[in-house]
Amino acid sequence: MLRNLITDFIAFSSMTYIFCSVLQAYLRHSPCYKNVSLSEEKCAPKYRHLIHLSENVEEQRNIDEGLRESCCAFNDFVLCKYVYVRKDCGQDAADFLEQHLDRISSPLIHEHCAHYTYATDSCNPSSSPILLPHCTLLLLLTVTVTLVQLIRGWKKL
Repeated sequence: MLRNLITDFIAFSSMTYIFCSVLQAYLRHSPCYKNVSLSEEKCAPKYRHLIHLSENVEEQRNIDEGLRESCCAFNDFVLCKYVYVRKDCGQDAADFLEQHLDRISSPLIHEHCAHYTYATDSCNPSSSPILLPHCTLLLLLTVTVTLVQLIRGWKKL
């Protein structure tokens, strides 16, 4: 009993330390991240497009096309962030951004967006969407809600 309590306490302490370390690094870089995300000359247009997509989900729309569009918009925004964060905020901020985004979005993005973000020309508007096995509306809504949560988190910076 006491051994389990001590083990749980150590695990909790370790998780708290990791959380505080991540939070501290994030707060150190957040002003620069905010500038990159909201600057009209940098990533603000891509950010607005992503917000627009997440707020205007049409239930009758082709699910595969909506998923492709959301994944491509998210990928465009992330790539924009990487480019400008590395240039404006430094390598340390770029490394943290990459690790942070990988930690919070990687499983979802790799599972649902891999067909679009890794396929040649799949995000090109003139290319036809890659057909996936039958997707449900729930899948599109899950991806969209997750993207909205990520963006709202950045917006609060």
